[in-house]
Amino acid sequence: MDLRRRIVGADIAPLLRGADRGALRCVQFHLKHAIHADLRAVARPVTDRQRRQAIFEYIVDDFNQPHNPAIVRQPQRVEDWLAGSPLLEIVFPDLPADATVEGMRR
Repeated sequence: MDLRRRIVGADIAPLLRGADRGALRCVQFHLKHAIHADLRAVARPVTDRQRRQAIFEYIVDDFNQPHNPAIVRQPQRVEDWLAGSPLLEIVFPDLPADATVEGMRR
């Protein structure tokens, strides 16, 4: 698992300010459970439509499963997510390329 990059969709207001202009946001992740670490991260908006669509198709397919632990209204539509959901790529630049969850556990 490549821990240096994560793609997330969320309404995280401080990260999204300026996202429409491609602004980068520096953030700090404080991990407190199985892994205890403070990780510097950079959030970048994902603006490429094809990439956004592929990611949202994956998310929506999961939400539209008959057993839906997220308990979201079904059916979800990719078009709605594309139109109304920000998407950020989170990069952890200080982690080595071969970082694993097991290697970070205390």
